Amino acid sequence: MASLLDYAALKALAERLLLEGIEQRQGTVTVRFHPQTPVRPERLVEFVRRTPQARLDPGGGLCFPVERAAPDWVARLRKQLLELEG
Repeated sequence: MASLLDYAALKALAERLLLEGIEQRQGTVTVRFHPQTPVRPERLVEFVRRTPQARLDPGGGLCFPVERAAPDWVARLRKQLLELEG
């Protein structure tokens, strides 16, 4: 089960990346970016190429699968989003 610390770390990262939202539905996460996000487009393209079933949706969101049944899914999600930094 995800801990409060995991959620706090994910929230801090979301604020740093200027994410407008993170939505999880039926095993897929959709991340929406603020127009002023520091995430470079090249990083998004690299992430999509490297992550099976990841895609950019027409509305500008990044969608990718996440195994929510895993007890550490929030920590895994944070680790994936960390790849977008830099």
